[in-house]
Amino acid sequence: MTLRGWRERMSPRDGGLEAGGERHIPGLRREEPARPAGMSVDYLVLLEQGRAQSLGPSGHRTGTRTASRPVRA
Repeated sequence: MTLRGWRERMSPRDGGLEAGGERHIPGLRREEPARPAGMSVDYLVLLEQGRAQSLGPSGHRTGTRTASRPVRA
């Protein structure tokens, strides 16, 4: 599963967030997984597009914790 696919399958509730406002498309907004992972939205876009050079050790740890949350089917 791609990073974007994971983000699109998550709901705010799955990510431990409160749903804020109406959503035009399902899934998390880019800033919702980026913020707890300690990265910018721009960097998350680069990761989704496969254009990021590297993710530092702290980003790997935080990203793993964020990505390990259960995904609702």
